[in-house]
Amino acid sequence: MLQLSTPLGQVLRTTKEHLEALQTMGISTVEELLLYLPRAHEDLTQMQS
Repeated sequence: MLQLSTPLGQVLRTTKEHLEALQTMGISTVEELLLYLPRAHEDLTQMQS
């Protein structure tokens, strides 16, 4: 059964590099991933070509 404390490496099918990138962001468990809120984002709705 999936627990909040489960390491992401056990539940995500991704590369080692991706897991390492998440760890540098302080995300290593399911709980940390669910609670992660980015501090900024790019608004791409007004893009012009």
